[in-house]
Amino acid sequence: DSTTLLHKNLEADLIIMSPQAQSISSTGSFPRRRLTQATSIEGVASAEAIYVDRTNWKNPDTRQETEIMFICFNPSKEILKLPEVKTNLAKIKLTDAMLFDRGSEGEYEKVLTDLAQGKVLTTEVGKRQIRVEGLFTLGASFAADANAVVSDLTFWRLFPGRSVSEVNIGLVKLKPGINTQGVIAKLQKTLPKDVKVLTLEDFVVFETDY
Repeated sequence: DSTTLLHKNLEADLIIMSPQAQSISSTGSFPRRRLTQATSIEGVASAEAIYVDRTNWKNPDTRQETEIMFICFNPSKEILKLPEVKTNLAKIKLTDAMLFDRGSEGEYEKVLTDLAQGKVLTTEVGKRQIRVEGLFTLGASFAADANAVVSDLTFWRLFPGRSVSEVNIGLVKLKPGINTQGVIAKLQKTLPKDVKVLTLEDFVVFETDY
């Protein structure tokens, strides 16, 4: 259940992903232009990118380095259903700012208390300073003990080795009243074989099977 919480909170009807994907923590990537191509299909309302990667950060309280999973997207778009993320999107539009998951496992008691009181904490990810601007609730899983949400711009600064043109997951929204299986068939026929298309429900099953 915990490992599929992120999947269930994605604002999407369909998922585009790499055929090499094994799980949310090992998605592989595909060319961003596939999302542009997807929007040309009749019935598709939008296709947005989400990036997921893990790296070490310094616990703002203990200063110990631990691994954290970063969930990244364009904050001008509604990507996650999580209410606390939606209400704090303006905070992560600023570069080098993040939201921290209060459901993370680890020595985060003081960090969570300070953030709940409205304090902004500063710490390091790699060689960059980053501000922890607020909280959201998702929870630890097999994929990660701790989670953060940042903008796509901040993501590329934290992961300079990642290409802007390579996406981990594509989130497709359909227009009202459109036949889902019909759109899937058109997408599979139109898009190259370097991607596959799933319903959101099948994406959850994909993770559960793994």
